[in-house]
Amino acid sequence: MYTTLLDKDGKVVGTNDPDRAIDQRYKSVEQGGEGAGLSKGDNVTVNFRMAAVTPNNADDDGTGVQEDTTYYMELPWQLVAAKQHRLRHRCVYRFR
Repeated sequence: MYTTLLDKDGKVVGTNDPDRAIDQRYKSVEQGGEGAGLSKGDNVTVNFRMAAVTPNNADDDGTGVQEDTTYYMELPWQLVAAKQHRLRHRCVYRFR
């Protein structure tokens, strides 16, 4: 599963999808970008895309999707909460 974080203008803020590229505005300075980030309260969209599913061992090299296996995906670092607070029986996250 690939995830892509988009800003309100549809520009890619972060992604682990090999078919998508991070917008120049959000690329780090080390990667030749502007190094901009999101501000608290910015609207974002998270796009999920399923990678091609290859049955286990379909090409005789032992790769592919295993049955009864849990696969985890990485979220863009901007969605990882820096702090978590309880507010009226629900969690409120403070993002970096």
